[in-house]
Amino acid sequence: MKKHLTSLVCMAMPAMLMAANYYVVPGLKASGKDGSSWENALTMYDIFANDALYKKNETESKYKHGDVFFLAGGTYINSLLGGNTGGDDVRICHGYTFVGGCDPSKGEVTEWPSYPSATPTIFSGDLNENGIADEGDMCNLICVRSGSLDGMDISHPENPEPATTFIGIDFTNSYSPAGSKDAAGAVHCTQGRIALQYCNIYSNVSEGEGSGDGIAAGIGIRGGRYHIMDCNIYGNKAIQTGAGLRVTSRDKSIGRGIVERCYFGDNEVSGKYGGAISYSAGDSHWLINTTIVGNKAQAEGAGVALNGSVFDGTNKAGAVDERPLRIINCTIAGNVCTADPADLYKEGSNPGSWLGSQIRLAADPAVEICNSIIVGAEDDGTIAKAAIVLK
Repeated sequence: MKKHLTSLVCMAMPAMLMAANYYVVPGLKASGKDGSSWENALTMYDIFANDALYKKNETESKYKHGDVFFLAGGTYINSLLGGNTGGDDVRICHGYTFVGGCDPSKGEVTEWPSYPSATPTIFSGDLNENGIADEGDMCNLICVRSGSLDGMDISHPENPEPATTFIGIDFTNSYSPAGSKDAAGAVHCTQGRIALQYCNIYSNVSEGEGSGDGIAAGIGIRGGRYHIMDCNIYGNKAIQTGAGLRVTSRDKSIGRGIVERCYFGDNEVSGKYGGAISYSAGDSHWLINTTIVGNKAQAEGAGVALNGSVFDGTNKAGAVDERPLRIINCTIAGNVCTADPADLYKEGSNPGSWLGSQIRLAADPAVEICNSIIVGAEDDGTIAKAAIVLK
């Protein structure tokens, strides 16, 4: 685990030199305590209230970039307002590190937990307490939005602000209703930097559809930088466009990041575009040492869907637009498009059907594939049944 955490530590190194440690336990309101021990532990509400008040004001904020919060095992219902508020009441605006799976009975944390933890930390959206994600449950379980800092775009690679990091936390039972626009996904990041490691994101549901950005069920990245490592993303369901992970852009902030050593399985969109993963926009997406199996879509990419663009940095209009996908050491197999091509494309329309059971890329697709296994469930020599389709 120390080896895998090295990259996270490096990301936050400048801020962590003066970082403080805090202890956090489940609770339904702010504790008013200082978080210095398990006996004086905070709740997540203390942190949310601080960030709601100070937002990007690092000078006045009680908690600083690089601070570490040790979370006791248990179920956390993080809704200040007691309802589905699209991320406003669970917003994090600073580069904190949240370490889940801690056991208060062991006293002060001197070694970080190993995962899976015997005392898991679970962020649940199940406000109506019926055990499933449905109407009345939370839309987001966490929302990272740092925006700009001192006039500098947070997405700029030279910005020293560390990522908001979540280690060893489960995210489950979030629900995004029909009409959701720009704040979907159990884990949501917009105009910020986020890192996830040893997390499980499962059984989340989104019924948002249409041209809005409220479509993701598991992880939604909207104009942010992301690094997702050693995570399991499974059993999430959406109407379309990325049930497990959706990446898109926001204004001038573009989505960019890496997924490595992760598992995507049993995610499903009832419509089109990426049963497991959809890269709707952004640039420079990487899939490394990742397994994507057993996901479903009605059409156009049951495994991964991407609106790509050329590698040389210019599109057909001559504008700078480079957002390729790179797939390295991955297994993408057994993902299924359920549609009958004959039902989708009638005579006189597009005869290509281009379902792409494993990978579907369109809009000047740009992809590099290295040392990977990509196998379709069925192949009869037609575009409709191809494992990989470039449109």
